[in-house]
Amino acid sequence: MKGSRECSLLCLIMVALLMIAGCASQNSAGIIPSHDEIGAMNSRSMEQPYVIGAGDLLSVKFYYNEKLNEDLLVRPDGKISLQLLGDVTAAGMTPALLSDDITRKYSQVFHSSTESYVLGIGDSVAIRSFYNEGLNDEVTIRRDGKISLQLIGDIDAAGLTPALLSNNISAKYAEVFMTSTDAYTIGVGDTISLKFLYSDSLNDDLTVRQDGRLALQLIEEEIRVAGMTVAELRGLLIKEYSSVLERPQLMVKVKSFKTPLVTVAVKTSKTPIATVIVKEFSSQKVYVGGEVGAPGLIHMKGMTTALGALIQAGGSKNSAELSNVVLLRYNMAEKPQTYLLKVDDIMSGQSPDLILKPYDVLYVPKTTIAKVDLFMDQYLYKLLPINVMFGFQYYLNKSSSDVHVK
Repeated sequence: MKGSRECSLLCLIMVALLMIAGCASQNSAGIIPSHDEIGAMNSRSMEQPYVIGAGDLLSVKFYYNEKLNEDLLVRPDGKISLQLLGDVTAAGMTPALLSDDITRKYSQVFHSSTESYVLGIGDSVAIRSFYNEGLNDEVTIRRDGKISLQLIGDIDAAGLTPALLSNNISAKYAEVFMTSTDAYTIGVGDTISLKFLYSDSLNDDLTVRQDGRLALQLIEEEIRVAGMTVAELRGLLIKEYSSVLERPQLMVKVKSFKTPLVTVAVKTSKTPIATVIVKEFSSQKVYVGGEVGAPGLIHMKGMTTALGALIQAGGSKNSAELSNVVLLRYNMAEKPQTYLLKVDDIMSGQSPDLILKPYDVLYVPKTTIAKVDLFMDQYLYKLLPINVMFGFQYYLNKSSSDVHVK
């Protein structure tokens, strides 16, 4: 896989090189940058953010959903495959832009299913109570991942789904209310325990149905209890049983509760979900060719200059013309820009060195090579592996255009 990626990149670089070479007769000199222009080019290169390329190894990290964490290799087509999302374009984007793009895409997925959305710092949530509107609130998750609510104070929110947070808040409120049983608000699914002092046969444990009602012994009509406090239910039952019992005395307790007291809804989401970190910068390569000891792809480790790249490529041969080294650089134009570098001046300290950018092509000419056909016969065809030769011949339009390298 690695070899095929390098061959593909090599093909693209060489095609660009020969396209420029074929057009050199129209602009034989190229651009000879001045000292100030080299300084400006170096400044722009250092200021530009890193751009992801094919072959880079990316680490995609999620703040609160570690199951989605992955280390992914950017494929030759410039894409990565993520859980739930499928293919996402990565090449050509900065890590920050890709982080935002992945975050936005996952937010769409999570918001389409409230159950799977993971709350994060900065998210705004609406707290709604079924039976106690005084507890309703709208809060924003703080930087410590918590929210503050009436009666219960701080509670963790970041990293939870709205459903889990609803259950946790309900449990906290239940603890508060259960310390004073009479103040607890009964809900659907709660189990109510009735204990009669002198009528044991009426003792019962009853679960509040989905319609919020209970069916009681000796009471003809079903009673709606959801939304009532325990004290209110006890008073109602004493009144109802007074018609069949003399001075009824009973206790009402909540044996267990199952219905959340509150629901949590996400109002706005502001927290980035994903962060992309480049672990290996495999796409950062330049091509050095011509009269050097070991022409080929050079891996850029940190800041790489023209002279440094030549040294990595085995240095220049005695046949090299160092006063007119060709640099091809793609600047988002239709064709790469041609620069002529005086490497001999760089070596002597008379000229500043140029910082290279990924996919630059540095070609050290030999004055005896003046025609495309001769260049292809002596250099190109001997360089390329046999398995990529056919593709190259398909792209090239063989001609005898002069390559005027001064």
